[in-house]
Amino acid sequence: MLKRILIASVLLVTLALPLALYAQEGDLPDMVLAAHPGLHPEGIDWDAERGVFVTGSLTEGGVFTVADDGTVTQLGEGHEGLASTGVHVDAERNRVLATMPDFSATQDPEAPGSAALAAYDLDTGEELFFTDLTDLDPGRDFANDVTVDAEGNAYFTTSFSGVIYRVDPEGNGEIFLSSDEFAVEGFGLNGIDYHPEGNYLLVAVAGTGSL
Repeated sequence: MLKRILIASVLLVTLALPLALYAQEGDLPDMVLAAHPGLHPEGIDWDAERGVFVTGSLTEGGVFTVADDGTVTQLGEGHEGLASTGVHVDAERNRVLATMPDFSATQDPEAPGSAALAAYDLDTGEELFFTDLTDLDPGRDFANDVTVDAEGNAYFTTSFSGVIYRVDPEGNGEIFLSSDEFAVEGFGLNGIDYHPEGNYLLVAVAGTGSL
């Protein structure tokens, strides 16, 4: 399990990570201090091929890389009005996936929100696809976290509507699972991961503290 401490403030984002977990040649710093005004990352993953962390941004959207020396570089541009929350490095397909919610939906219960997913090339930052599935479900959406199965299908959670969406490698999306058990008061579905040996999904329901 990737252990990390992520401390975000308006003026300084501090990533304190046990970098010994990511064996590389040469010395590794004990801590990475990434200064970027107002970045507010929510999701983070590790790109072992390039030796950088990949993160989203609640305020700016898109995806960013954070190097060992603290350098923050925008890898892929976001979409206007949308934040980026969960990120997943899909090394096998040389891409990173990012869920894109409308953050204003957390403040306005009447806002429809957003259930969108974007994929970016890890080398160039080119957007491979942007899939907006907001209209597939009448509920209020907040795209939260994302994972990928062995065939390259992405699955992402939405925290208000109780829906898990599936997006194939070409960017075609559909509702994978909808359940009233997920549509709890406040935040419901949150983190998601794929178990490669058991061929199943692990999903956290924040509102009930269940898995």
